[in-house]
Amino acid sequence: MPSISTVRAGADRPMIHAEPGVDTPPVHAVAITDGQGNVLTATPTGTGTATLTTTATPTPAIPVTLTGTPPASQVINATPTTYRGFALRETTGTTGAVVVIWDNATTTTGPVLDQVSLAPGESAREDYARTATAGIYAQIVSGTIAGTIFKA
Repeated sequence: MPSISTVRAGADRPMIHAEPGVDTPPVHAVAITDGQGNVLTATPTGTGTATLTTTATPTPAIPVTLTGTPPASQVINATPTTYRGFALRETTGTTGAVVVIWDNATTTTGPVLDQVSLAPGESAREDYARTATAGIYAQIVSGTIAGTIFKA
């Protein structure tokens, strides 16, 4: 979960201003965590200015194409990784579809990372980060699917 923390300024430390002409309580530094371990830090360099630094560069999501009809299943990643979400569409327009995303390298057992149910012709997408401790395995349970599963 994102969080914000601050370090209060002392007499010898400048303030960070929230907006021009508006003083905020004295702050020496602000750290913003994005929930994925990346931290953006703002450190004042003078009145109303700050130097921004980050501890990490976010890893772009890697797309893996998923298509098929049951009992189609597919290895998305065979080793532990970060599951980053999906973009899926039911392609027939006449029947619904269900896809289950497993925290497993090779089969349909273990913790479920996602279960996506689509109405006929529906599409859905989510983008987030979840740890897949064993790998990522996608199972098309019903319907016809076209789309992408994202991993780190």
